Amino acid sequence: MLHAHLTTLHVVSQILKIFAGQPGLTESLLAGSGIAAADLACSDTRITRTQELQVCANALQRRNDLGLELGRHMHVSAYGLVGYAALSSATFGDAWRLLLQYPALLGTYFKLDMHLEGGLAWVSASDYQYAPALEVFNLEMCLASLKLMSDDLLGQPLPLSAAQFSYAEPDYSTRYPHSFACPLQFNATRNAFAFPASWLQQPLPLADAVTHREVLDR
Repeated sequence: MLHAHLTTLHVVSQILKIFAGQPGLTESLLAGSGIAAADLACSDTRITRTQELQVCANALQRRNDLGLELGRHMHVSAYGLVGYAALSSATFGDAWRLLLQYPALLGTYFKLDMHLEGGLAWVSASDYQYAPALEVFNLEMCLASLKLMSDDLLGQPLPLSAAQFSYAEPDYSTRYPHSFACPLQFNATRNAFAFPASWLQQPLPLADAVTHREVLDR
C-alpha cells in the first residue's frame, strides 16, 4: 500500500509547536479540520488525510515557507517503529531500502524512489494526487524531512550534490540552503536531491542487529 488512509498527529502537533509563540492561533489553525485541541493529548489518535491537509492549509496562510520549516522538525523519531528500524539498520543503504519498502508508515503523500545516476544516489518524490494548492508545501516538507532523517541516521550531515524542484523558484528560496546546502535547480523535471552513492555503504552509528530484528517483527 503506497499511502495510508489514516495518519498520526505528528504534522499537526509540529505545526502547533511552530506557532506556539502565538497560542491564540490554535483555534484558527485547527478550524475546519474536526480536530479538537484535546485530541492532541491522545498519543493513539488517528486522523484522515483531509483533516491533516486542512490544518496545513490554515497554517500556510500565515507562513509561506512552512513546508521547509516542518521538514526541519520531522526527525527520524517522528516516524515511529519504521524510524527506529532504520536507525538500527547496518548501513545507510540498508536503512533507505527499509524506508522505501514501507512508504505508508512514513505518512508520505508521494511515491518515493531512489536510483543511481552517474555516481549519485537520487531520492525523488513523485505522483502527488492530493490538494493541488498544497503540492509545493508537501514537497518541501517531504524532501526536507528525508534529508533530516538522513542526517539523523548517519549521526552527521549528509553532503548533498544537487537538489531539483519542478516548480518555479519561490520568493523565500534563500531559506532552502538550511535543508539543501547544494546547487539548486528550479523548473526542473523532477523533485529530488542527490548525494554521492558511496554513502550508501556507510555503517550506521546506532546499528544493532537484535533491535533491528525485533522492531521489524513488530
